[in-house]
Amino acid sequence: MLHRIVVLACATAGLGLVAGLTASPALAQGPPPPMDPPQIILSPPPETEPPGDAGEPPTDPEAAKVWLADIFFKMMDTNADGALSDAELHPWVLEVRMPAPPPPPPPPPLNMPGEPELAPAFPVTYWDFDEFVGELNNEVVIINFDAWPWGPTIAPMFNLDKSLAGGPLTGAEWQTLGATFMSPVGAALRTVSTIEHYPPPHMNDPMVDLFVSRPNSLTMGSAPYTPELDPADNNGVVDNNDDSLVIILNPPRAAIGFYLIDQDPGGDTPPPGEGIVYKDVNGNVIEHLQPLPAAIYPNHQFVGVVSYTAAIAQVEINESNDTDSICIDHVVLSQ
Repeated sequence: MLHRIVVLACATAGLGLVAGLTASPALAQGPPPPMDPPQIILSPPPETEPPGDAGEPPTDPEAAKVWLADIFFKMMDTNADGALSDAELHPWVLEVRMPAPPPPPPPPPLNMPGEPELAPAFPVTYWDFDEFVGELNNEVVIINFDAWPWGPTIAPMFNLDKSLAGGPLTGAEWQTLGATFMSPVGAALRTVSTIEHYPPPHMNDPMVDLFVSRPNSLTMGSAPYTPELDPADNNGVVDNNDDSLVIILNPPRAAIGFYLIDQDPGGDTPPPGEGIVYKDVNGNVIEHLQPLPAAIYPNHQFVGVVSYTAAIAQVEINESNDTDSICIDHVVLSQ
């Protein structure tokens, strides 16, 4: 019977660790969250022989604890000196269980000058890349579509003459960095770099650089200044210039930003329904920016949202079926 008994005991060293955490300056702003005590699981080694005079356990639970502890002590105290040495204790240690660390503190509020009540409510929208990254203390992950997460550079998937050079992507290539990209209509995703504004023989016409950082950005379906794709090259989807994009963040982030490239708002009246929707993990809308900001070539427009009060799990860039195509580049995620 004794070979099947497992005893859970609080580790003295672990209790000291808890005391140390309680006194830590990082927790000075409030009491620490409750923590389970560290535990050591003790079990008789295989060669241990139970005492022959153990008898039957008492029916009273408290008396049974004393009875069992006394038996275990005698079994562990192999030299019968009335004390346990390290050499006697270690063979009985089956497992050590440390408590889960306390949850991280919430992200700090914006470092705003003036009175605290003047700090803006979240979410906050940024239209400048440097201000956005500065707000995050430069602790960001950047996906620029120029290289795979595992290192090698990515070749553009459109040729200079607007023909296809490769692809499509699955959109999951950057999952390890925390983001998955997908077209809500199933259009193909490809990288694009520089496109000749007009096809040959107009060799002197300007080249259009469709990126923030060389060489690539990400486009959905046909790229700007390129003809509509054949469904065979577009995941079987008819290319209606619907350049909507969904970005799934796993884990959810407090902030995400990106550049829009060659986004034409289409005159004085933007197309209805265009905009950017930010949602939490439950699908609740955190922010809805309308209309899509203009980013007509050669200008690129950055847009970033910081939401410390509700983490962003999904971003939906809604770009209607119109005559233009868009790209995104330099996707910035808070760490």
